[in-house]
Amino acid sequence: MLEIFWKRHNIENKKLKCSTIFTYTLVIFFGVGTWLNLSGVWIEFPLIVPELIEGWKLPATLGLISNLANVGVLVIAIIRRCTNRSSAYEIPANLFILTVGTGVLIALGFVWKKTTYIFGSQHSTYLMVLAFCLATVDCTSSVTFIPFLNRYESFYLNAYFTGEALSSLLPALLGAVPSIQTYSLNPYSITTYHNTIIACQFAYPLMSLLAIFIPRLSSKIIYILNTTGTATFIYVFITAKLSPCSPLVDQLSGKVLIAFVWVFMYCVLYYERIIIGNYLLHHSGHRGLFWFGVLTQIGSLIGAIIIYLLTSVFNVFKERQFCQYYSC
Repeated sequence: MLEIFWKRHNIENKKLKCSTIFTYTLVIFFGVGTWLNLSGVWIEFPLIVPELIEGWKLPATLGLISNLANVGVLVIAIIRRCTNRSSAYEIPANLFILTVGTGVLIALGFVWKKTTYIFGSQHSTYLMVLAFCLATVDCTSSVTFIPFLNRYESFYLNAYFTGEALSSLLPALLGAVPSIQTYSLNPYSITTYHNTIIACQFAYPLMSLLAIFIPRLSSKIIYILNTTGTATFIYVFITAKLSPCSPLVDQLSGKVLIAFVWVFMYCVLYYERIIIGNYLLHHSGHRGLFWFGVLTQIGSLIGAIIIYLLTSVFNVFKERQFCQYYSC
């Protein structure tokens, strides 16, 4: 009798493990759906920029437009307020996000190059409008996808971050930083620019993997990570500001250093993001995860506005022309 009991117990345990692995995998794919579509637009910049009228001012402009799409976050915040903080809206909102994102991306593949004549000049209106739609659903996912996971065991949040990381890795993504990336990396050669962008996208998956084994850190360590990430960003900002004659621009050591700094910065800031998400999950639950998403998007919007002003209004950065000689 005891033997039969243990056999049934083992069978049930195996079924439970298989179910957990299957669910964990599905949550990863759920996370992949966050920024995958808009990520594809960013990674194609080196190819589409020469074809569009805006040139390399496009990343800053599109970054600002994408972050203005946080209107979706505002809508969700209003809905949440009007429903006494109910989470009933999350499932239909998530289905809407995934459906619209897929449809808009298909349309973008056919009309991205079309321009319209507005205010005396040509503009890539189709690209801008459709990118805004993509950004709206992607930004909104930050305040619907993450809180939705509060229904499940806490370790599934790491699965979500892994999926979100893959949405960056597969096509290579960034929000407000692409224009700085352009001016910071371009002076060191197009090869350095391309390889560094690709390498940076491995940072998020690797940090998601690290967070599985080290999911929590003390507040002191988090502050140190934040300070370190800020310091590395200051360096890449300086390299962008000094373009086309960035530090060590014509030396191999300069190329290696700038690539390392970018990858290291991504690792630090992505890991910090995951750690903070886990911290809020355990200490604040659904409410903490919701505001985690909101504040993430607010920070992204502020960064995009600043970068747009520096790039397109005040012209702080100067692009390095590859066919031109510079005496640096």
